[in-house]
Amino acid sequence: MKLRQLINLVASDYQNILKAMFAGLMLYLAFPDNNVHLLALVGFVPLLFIAEESSYRKIYIYSLISGMILICCSYSWLRFLGREFVGTPFPFDYVFWLFNGFYISQIFCLIFLIYAYVRRHTKIPEIVLFPVVVVSIWSFFPNLFYFNLANSIGGFLPAIQASEFTGVFGVDFMVALVNITIFKLIQLIRTREGIRSLGVALLVIVAWFSYGTYSLHQWDREIENWEVKKIGIIQPNRASFLTETPEEKGDTLERPLEMELSRKVIREGAELVIWPEGHFRAYLNYSSVTKSYRQFVAGTGVPLILHDTPVMFKKEKPIYRNSSIWIKKDGQLGGMYHKRYLVPLGEYVPFFSRFEGLVESFGLSNITPGDKVVVFDTAGMKITPLVCYEIQFSQFVAESVRDNPAGKVILTQSNDGWYGKEGQSEQHRSSNALRAVENRVPVIHVINNGRSSVVLPNGRVIYLAESWKQSAGVAQLSYSRTSGGSFFSKYPGLFLNTVRFFGLLFLIHLFFVNPGLFAKLRRKDQRERITG
Repeated sequence: MKLRQLINLVASDYQNILKAMFAGLMLYLAFPDNNVHLLALVGFVPLLFIAEESSYRKIYIYSLISGMILICCSYSWLRFLGREFVGTPFPFDYVFWLFNGFYISQIFCLIFLIYAYVRRHTKIPEIVLFPVVVVSIWSFFPNLFYFNLANSIGGFLPAIQASEFTGVFGVDFMVALVNITIFKLIQLIRTREGIRSLGVALLVIVAWFSYGTYSLHQWDREIENWEVKKIGIIQPNRASFLTETPEEKGDTLERPLEMELSRKVIREGAELVIWPEGHFRAYLNYSSVTKSYRQFVAGTGVPLILHDTPVMFKKEKPIYRNSSIWIKKDGQLGGMYHKRYLVPLGEYVPFFSRFEGLVESFGLSNITPGDKVVVFDTAGMKITPLVCYEIQFSQFVAESVRDNPAGKVILTQSNDGWYGKEGQSEQHRSSNALRAVENRVPVIHVINNGRSSVVLPNGRVIYLAESWKQSAGVAQLSYSRTSGGSFFSKYPGLFLNTVRFFGLLFLIHLFFVNPGLFAKLRRKDQRERITG
């Protein structure tokens, strides 16, 4: 589109531009760390009005505006990441930020273009069509900084309880369903069309939230009778660097400050101590460090779970790992978990990971992923460790919990200091309640710079540290040896694949009932260009 055409569009269609901006603002306010959760249930309504009558070109532009407002405001911390760790100088750190916003905003563009296109050429009810399109596009779109619509409403606990059957995409589906239902109800003021489908949608929504309210109450009552485990959570609030762990005043690799902080929580009765993700602690690489840690843990008699980035060797070839390490109460190594779901570009270079020489020539290195789920059987619990990024992925976590889920606790160790003091940590932490409810297990999330937290299987947060503050606290974790696991844990792909299957059926139906559709679309686009 030429600049003159764009100016004419803005001048002639300012009302739709305001609608798009309002939609983006509502979605941003629903997003962590603003947490006005209920706005997620109406945030798409202005865009649905735009999609009703506008041309495809306008739908693209206006959904892009909404997406850019949401993503650029929510991901403002990308400027810090680009400047401090990628080394992107001003003003290219802003270019990096805006490009990311433009890229992720294509999710919204695709959703509304496909929704409008299928709606105009078939008789599929919008009440069904819109949620199916939203979930299908959202689940397929490749996104490095992954999030779901459910992250915006995860703090409204009745809305997420039924995810124990559907997973997080069921919550996404319901967010989309509520939006399209509200849109259709507004339309109903002007016309009586679609009353039957609206009735079905309202029944589904009422059933979803009624179950959520009932289930939350039932879980509250059940958890009251569980035993209490005292978990020592260490939040050292260290600075983040790309090399080994930065030393604080008075500490060394052999005796880091985390040891002294651990003594504090042990005096308060901690049965297990957990440190966050850090850097190179050298526990497996320096014998002096191994000995010191062994003596410390054996001396306290309390097991420790720490994080390290050890360098291992296979046939004299170095292998880099990102690992959670369990030291038993007698000081001996209890087990290790190697991170399996790695961050593209941050921990490995996509497509070029096999060409090690080429990767190393650019000053990069690949972390070798682990290949199995690990359980730390410690302090009377079954700890399932994950590392940082992994907690974001619903099906991945469910597959980690699936086998023998009773008594399991999900542990995530993170270092969010890479992203500065804006909203990234809150966005990351918002996944804890979703994973806890989906799998009906507690989630412990220990973060270097905060906010470390503990979440119960009903999604309630029972421990929350302050951000950017050194702390050593004891979380009173309600725990059951016999509870754990859900329908979703057993069948993590069932709901999502069912929705995708219906999405495929809709596309097949589209082309069967509209042969020559592409030719019609091309002619219409040509007419719009001539008159535009």
